[in-house]
Amino acid sequence: MRFSLKQLEYFLAVSETKNISIASKKINISSPSISSAIAQLEEEFSIKLFIRKHATGLELTKSGEKFALAAQNIVNQSKDLYNIANNLTNNNVGNINLGCLTTLAPVIAPSLRKKYTEKNNKVNIIQHEGNQADLIDYIISGKIDLAVTYNLSLPKNISFIPLINVPPHVLVNANHKFSKLKEIDLNDIKDEPLILLDLPLSREYFLSIFEAQNIKPKISEKTSQISVLRSLVAHNFGYSLANLQLGIPQSIDGLKISQIPLKGEHQSLELGLAIADLNYIPSLTNEFIEFAKTIYKEDN
Repeated sequence: MRFSLKQLEYFLAVSETKNISIASKKINISSPSISSAIAQLEEEFSIKLFIRKHATGLELTKSGEKFALAAQNIVNQSKDLYNIANNLTNNNVGNINLGCLTTLAPVIAPSLRKKYTEKNNKVNIIQHEGNQADLIDYIISGKIDLAVTYNLSLPKNISFIPLINVPPHVLVNANHKFSKLKEIDLNDIKDEPLILLDLPLSREYFLSIFEAQNIKPKISEKTSQISVLRSLVAHNFGYSLANLQLGIPQSIDGLKISQIPLKGEHQSLELGLAIADLNYIPSLTNEFIEFAKTIYKEDN
């Protein structure tokens, strides 16, 4: 066999991003190394994997699409070798592909990863960000082992392990007339401009809070970036709703934000870990899950 798992992983990174430079940054491997790996695969199997299109970058050929499916299966199956070894030796080593909701990625995932690897430095955690719909696809396809996310519109074939409850709260500028309140009634702020977090499933969740009270919000702006949303609020372009309260109540450019609980009964979300199958959890993944439970139990 004159190809390696690494070559397959490099190929899969390019098949996903459709760009060697972007794939290079994502997996922290030089572009020449990735190009070389793809060329070696094409030579080894006498197959053309990509075609170059100026408008859209690299696209898989029909043969490349079939090859990508087979390559993904091989990479997924290779993880089983680690699982078997871990179960036999009780010595957890290997990789964990950890997904994380984009809004949580700057705060939750790095801290959790750092604490876990301090406990077990033989494990390499590879972080993948995405919106909720992305994470669901990643779990089902086997691209990630589990994901840090909310229990938000998860399909029945994905299990959820709750860690903490996160009720909705209001974000306003630090000098807003409501900024000193202990809680805010949605009816009192409904006529002000709303900055909506415009991510799949998250968007529907926040709008459902208004719908439950028969309120039509005045949406002034939408953004898919939580840092942009917080900055717009900090600069007093409007208010917003969020779930996770960050430890530092300020925008990325240093302006203060008030994070105030939403008054009344509203649908809360739970922050936790989403995984494909609770009946078959590899020992390494299970160790990480139990560690996360312990960390959040201690923090709360």
